[in-house]
Amino acid sequence: MANDPTRPMQPWQGQGQDPGYYAPSSAPPSPTRRRRRRWPLITGITLVVLAGLAVGGDRIAVAIAENQMADQIQQSGLSVKPNVDITGFPFLTQLLGHKFDHVIISASNITGAPVEIANIHADLYGMHISGDYKSATVDSLTGTALITYNAIENAAGIPSDVIHLGPGATPDEITANVDLQITNVDVTAQITKVAANKFRISVANVDSVPLDILGNLKDYTYTIPKLPAGMQIQSVIATSQGVQITVTASHTTLSQ
Repeated sequence: MANDPTRPMQPWQGQGQDPGYYAPSSAPPSPTRRRRRRWPLITGITLVVLAGLAVGGDRIAVAIAENQMADQIQQSGLSVKPNVDITGFPFLTQLLGHKFDHVIISASNITGAPVEIANIHADLYGMHISGDYKSATVDSLTGTALITYNAIENAAGIPSDVIHLGPGATPDEITANVDLQITNVDVTAQITKVAANKFRISVANVDSVPLDILGNLKDYTYTIPKLPAGMQIQSVIATSQGVQITVTASHTTLSQ
């Protein structure tokens, strides 16, 4: 069909270009180029997934180890199963190196002695695992344990309807508020460590209160329940919540 001089020419006409020709700026990308652009994205996603699987596997492994360690500690004589937290990441690297830099042990309502421990928190540093993974030595340990005033009253047989214990004027003193029916009198008792697993509460120079009313409060030695990893009493102080015990140990052992 002849060209109609009245019709406008197409952009390609008169320039010697074929209608099927695409200028470089408008040519569609080839399938090969699309695949090349997609590969970095796919690789990145794959690496993220693999990293997630590695982290997930590490966290599963540490959870299993913490549970086994908690069972081991309970079997060693603790009345309850504690919570164990093996810090640091990755865990598997520490396990292969047979050393955990920092392990946290905590537990509540520990019984097994006349006086109950309300809670305990201990930090273990430098735990070296044996080759068979059945025992470990600990470079150092420090922690605190709390014994409530109610537990102290119960252990010593102190009548709670007559005597109410609380903190004293100084950390080594406990105040006993004694109900004499016609009046209340405050009595001061001293608290001291007497052994690795014992502390003593004693009242001296009491003139205003009959000693028979005080009962065992006038002089009583408390034995704490057995604690893991060779924990021993370092010091005792009176707080608003009860008697706080500082426990320590060094070059001690955890074993089955």
